[in-house]
Amino acid sequence: MKAFVILLFFISTSISFYSQSKTSVAILPFNYSNCSSADAYVISEAVVSSFVKAKRFAIVDRTKMNEVNKEKNLQKTEDFIDAVYLADQGKSLGAQYLISGVISSVKKSSENKQRTKSDGTIENYVNYLCSISFSCKVIEVETGQITNSESFDVIGGQPFLGGKGATDTETAFKDCMSSLDVSLEKWIGRNFPVLISLVEIQESNRKGDATKLLIAGGSELGLQKLERLKVVEITFVNVNGKAIERRKEIGEVRITEVEDSNFSVCNVTSGGDLISQKVKSGTKLSLITIK
Repeated sequence: MKAFVILLFFISTSISFYSQSKTSVAILPFNYSNCSSADAYVISEAVVSSFVKAKRFAIVDRTKMNEVNKEKNLQKTEDFIDAVYLADQGKSLGAQYLISGVISSVKKSSENKQRTKSDGTIENYVNYLCSISFSCKVIEVETGQITNSESFDVIGGQPFLGGKGATDTETAFKDCMSSLDVSLEKWIGRNFPVLISLVEIQESNRKGDATKLLIAGGSELGLQKLERLKVVEITFVNVNGKAIERRKEIGEVRITEVEDSNFSVCNVTSGGDLISQKVKSGTKLSLITIK
């Protein structure tokens, strides 16, 4: 019984060591102009939903952000309020990053169009369009630095392959939001790449090159089968007295099986020889997502 307890402790400790903690993000209510409050709400919720769907973020409860939002409204401008102030407030919320945004416009319009039907006759119709423009900034709470600023401009309702396009303004708006969802997913992937630990080489070929890896990331991080990851060696280089992180790409893998919430199995698609050499020399390797 004592041996079983010790083994159970060892297993739980190992999982805890390898498991990846979620990044804590606070998403502030967006400032907006030239659009309705209802449309602004839908757009800001789309940003929240994109972070939630990624499955690797802990979203700060927005009921705890009342004081931050009050100050934000007092300082509302076309640009963002002081990032350092927001970072200070983010620390009290327990957030690692703050997302702040400004919606500059949501335009809904219609235009009279014509198209030639299959029988050669001309058909008149009304095409409805929608365009959304807004910007987001990512603020790192620890440093108060703005790490990214991105503008989003999407259009919905346009005819496709001779079709009529959107039949009303709400359909055009929904079409716009679908395009925005794709853009947000890519933006999150670029700015918040997942850093995952390499657990072990599971299989090698006759030359000793790594062909299959076990990594410490699973469904809890939103990893999916067939997803590509880069294998990197992370070192720190001293530049003018400051330690700068350097990521050197070693190879690339593709996930073949998401075992559970904590682990996945990957096939090595390139760099198997270097991966083996680094692991044998005791070098710690990590993997990052590719978006």
